[in-house]
Amino acid sequence: MYFFKVSILLVRAIFVLTLNNAHKLKNKTTKVLSDGEKSIIAFCHYIAESHIKISQADEYKKMFFIIDDPISSMDYHYVYSVSSVIRDLQNYIPSVETVRFLILTHNVDFYNMLIKNKITKDNFILENGKIIKINENKYILPYIEQLKEIYEIFLDKEKPKYHTANSIRNVLESVGRFFYPTNDLHDVMQKLGLMDLYNFVNDGSHGSYANQKPITDTNIKDYCEKLIEVLKEKIPGQIKMIEDENKGKLK
Repeated sequence: MYFFKVSILLVRAIFVLTLNNAHKLKNKTTKVLSDGEKSIIAFCHYIAESHIKISQADEYKKMFFIIDDPISSMDYHYVYSVSSVIRDLQNYIPSVETVRFLILTHNVDFYNMLIKNKITKDNFILENGKIIKINENKYILPYIEQLKEIYEIFLDKEKPKYHTANSIRNVLESVGRFFYPTNDLHDVMQKLGLMDLYNFVNDGSHGSYANQKPITDTNIKDYCEKLIEVLKEKIPGQIKMIEDENKGKLK
């Protein structure tokens, strides 16, 4: 299979990964490959594996792909590549006029890229336990709006919301792409000295808090405060803009 400008051969029986018919990764793939590269391999394998499930040509018409956050831990240019592969799925599926799929993601940039390139037809957001259809071609608010929301929680002007963990995650990923050559959330939070927030952000943005004690509004406010204090050093101009905007609201 040929994805991301690389020919990938998976040999299941002996667990060999061959790249471009030349480089074989056999025993230490978990150490050689980054988390993002593992996600790429898993995504390619998922697409390739779909052909094995087909026994007759007309069964391709029944295919329905469920793609759950395929860009986890990937660098930004790979996010674009994954979007392109999804857009061109029809090229890999013979005799099918329209490929059907459901994409799940918590990544705002990935969602906006799907919208921008008209890859998805209908778009929805899970909000307050309800599935709400989003108007055609409407982008989700960029990270600056999420940063404003976090700042208002920090000021105690707003209460934490169900999506606050996801807002913090998106802000961290955006800052990480700008300051560091990585889109790996764990790496970004480590570099920023915010590992205290990791379980909350990682579990909360996936809709569960299984790995930690119950989270209170006070805990979340403290997390927002820690994030804002770090960002005052990293992006002082943006924080000042939000501060000035809040002062203006008081007048």
